[in-house]
Amino acid sequence: MRNNCCISSSDSSEVTLNKCVNKSMKRLEKPDAELVKEEQIESLSEKLENMNVNDQAMSNSKNIDSSQRKVPDGGKRSRSRKKKAKEAKITEGVATGSNETQIQKKRVRYRLRTPKKKVDSKGYPDYITEEEVTQGLLDGSLVKGIIRINQRNSRDAYVSSMIKGDTDYCIKSILDQNRALEGDEVILRIKSEAEWDEGRKTAVVVYISKMIHSRTSVGKLYPITRNDNFAAFFPRDKRFPVVHIPSISWPKTFKSDPQKSSKNLFVAKITEWTNIEHAKGLIIENIGISGDLKVENLAILKGCGLDHESFGNEVLKYLPKMDNLQADWLEGREDLRTECIFSIDPLTARDLDDAVSCKTLPDGNLEIGVHIADVSHFLEEGTELDKQVGWKATTIYMVDHVYHMLPVELCMGCSLLPAKDKLSFSVFWTMTPDGEILTTRFAKTIMNSCVQLAYEHAQAIIDDPDNFDASSFPKITNGYSIADVKDVVLKLYNISKILRRRRFENGALRIDQIKLSFNLDPETGLPIDYFTHELKEANWLIEEFMLLANISVAEKIMDSFPDISFLRLHEAPKESMMKELKAGLESVGIHVDTSSAMSIQSSLKKYSSDDFLGKIRGAVLNHLFAKPMVRARYFCPGIEKAATSYGHFALNIPLYTHFTSPIRRYADIMVHRLLTASLGLSKKPMWDPAFVGDVAQRCNILKYNAKKAQEESTKLYLGLFITKRGPFIRNAAVVDVKERTFDALVLDSGEIVRIYTNEIEGARFKLEEIPCLDLNTSKNASGYQKKNWQMRLSYPPLKNLPGTEVVIELFSLVQVELTMCPKKRRILAKLLRPIS
Repeated sequence: MRNNCCISSSDSSEVTLNKCVNKSMKRLEKPDAELVKEEQIESLSEKLENMNVNDQAMSNSKNIDSSQRKVPDGGKRSRSRKKKAKEAKITEGVATGSNETQIQKKRVRYRLRTPKKKVDSKGYPDYITEEEVTQGLLDGSLVKGIIRINQRNSRDAYVSSMIKGDTDYCIKSILDQNRALEGDEVILRIKSEAEWDEGRKTAVVVYISKMIHSRTSVGKLYPITRNDNFAAFFPRDKRFPVVHIPSISWPKTFKSDPQKSSKNLFVAKITEWTNIEHAKGLIIENIGISGDLKVENLAILKGCGLDHESFGNEVLKYLPKMDNLQADWLEGREDLRTECIFSIDPLTARDLDDAVSCKTLPDGNLEIGVHIADVSHFLEEGTELDKQVGWKATTIYMVDHVYHMLPVELCMGCSLLPAKDKLSFSVFWTMTPDGEILTTRFAKTIMNSCVQLAYEHAQAIIDDPDNFDASSFPKITNGYSIADVKDVVLKLYNISKILRRRRFENGALRIDQIKLSFNLDPETGLPIDYFTHELKEANWLIEEFMLLANISVAEKIMDSFPDISFLRLHEAPKESMMKELKAGLESVGIHVDTSSAMSIQSSLKKYSSDDFLGKIRGAVLNHLFAKPMVRARYFCPGIEKAATSYGHFALNIPLYTHFTSPIRRYADIMVHRLLTASLGLSKKPMWDPAFVGDVAQRCNILKYNAKKAQEESTKLYLGLFITKRGPFIRNAAVVDVKERTFDALVLDSGEIVRIYTNEIEGARFKLEEIPCLDLNTSKNASGYQKKNWQMRLSYPPLKNLPGTEVVIELFSLVQVELTMCPKKRRILAKLLRPIS
């Protein structure tokens, strides 16, 4: 039986996912709070279905629907259609004075997702059956992948090709996307070669195998002209459709005063989607008035599908009393409370996942320890608390606030705070003084940190071991002195240098991108200034031992439980994009080797340096090489048995996992449970590969969404800072040149801004194609070749300035004036005329 082209409120990513895997002993369960929310939505959906709404009459009325203003494929809108288009308006109040409100007609053409093809009744085509999907994937007539939709132009979407060296499959219309949303796993049918786009393979979605997207979005609600039954929800995310909201789901005052409600931000959920012009759905939350800082932060969290709610009393009852360690907790643990163990973290850190130790053995070798908070001891698997923590999956770091994955009580109870007995999970290595690993072992331990160091303290010791300011250090306990701590720091630093050097000699790759932090006004919460993170030797010290711990644990759990291990995979970058990048760089005289992680690292090192121009080259190259990289992900090898490699491309190692941050990542808790069982300290978890795969997928989605929320939060506060400062002029380096635009990297903030040629003031521009020196380098498997461009800007002489010509190409240095556009919620850039 074919799918009925309707997405109901009872559908979910988990339900769809269940169709794609065999029934297993254990499934990823939603917490009770999520189930209650779904029941409420289902109840409203049933009411919606019972409403006797004449959809045909609605579509014939003059409303917000764009059905009366279709654009014929390849042609321009006729004059009569332009006239009709003017009727497609909504009313929005705009304050023009203290007590005066002007009703402004707002057109919504840019919001609507109209098809390029005619489809009967404006409906989407039916999905194919599951049997057809299975057969098509077997015979190669269909392909599977994750859909990515262009944020700037929602008509364009892409799915990565499984053919080595080939470009992404292009999906060139809303119709061909067939209701798939960002991140969904989709089944594609490749179109005939005659329909390809300049050599790039085009495709159409014929089935959604995993509905990853939540079908919710943040936006505003407006009345529809001459329609009392539905209002129109316009999402902030242009990749999401316009949603018609029935009156049963309107805010209480919306009908009498829609102008007031139009200032608010809402969360809407799709319950039905059969029409290309719009979906139907429900308002599930009123966030608050747009423009308010707290509301905007909350809107980011909601828009990214993140659970920021605190834990209720109904789940906190599962927390053990952690004031004092119980005697039975210590059974089978090594007692390290008299050892010199301490943490090194950011200055303001409160969640201390890890600590380190190092001591010299009688034979002259070193015993180095990494000690991780033993969260899994306190978080009993299968409880409602465990379900909620697993559902959150990650701690969320916004500019103004940290939303913990764990209850605060559990965070503080597990955090390796100084002068307190704490349960830990330790990895020990016996090493020679030159960093050769002789033995590795794992143990459940109890420890007592003697001091909480910041990176700045460790760096002071590294920079000047004999003359650092010891008075600035925190109190050291457990009978140890500053000299003892210094000795351990220097031993660890010397070993970390060897490990780091050896890691890069063996082919590791590191791509650094600018990361911002803000100082906020304690009263208003507004940004006072911002600064970038600078990594130094103290950061690398900790990084090396955390990496080593993760690698060691990955090998252990894979050896013990190859079918249900929880690992982290980083696949090789997209070969087609690497070829395009290589060709683009060669067009401006930069010759790079992209054949391996080691060769990419060598190329980055070759063209980067500490002088001004070297820093510009380094920043641009790091940005460019980050784009073709495939996102690292958690996975279960029991599911991906056919994979050719489980390795980590950037680290250039065969196995990797996450073990060192269980306070902020649920993935690490899964790994802790596996490691405990591998040591014989608990039974093998009653998991099967499907369950582990479910959890891995959930962790992947939430990790990415949390990262996206953090980036959007940073952009929000950077925009507020720019607005506060007024004219904000900064240096930027060009990272991409297109036919009508070019993108530039703002050097001190990392922001990517777009300059449109028709907005460049006082200059004429000429576009020139840069010929490719090596045609074989830039072509992919399908023969597609990306064009590389440069612009020549000609400025006429002015009274105090001579005429000048500027070439805009990769690495060009320009000056831009930044402003914040509140309506688009985007930082805009204006290109400034060069002075010389």
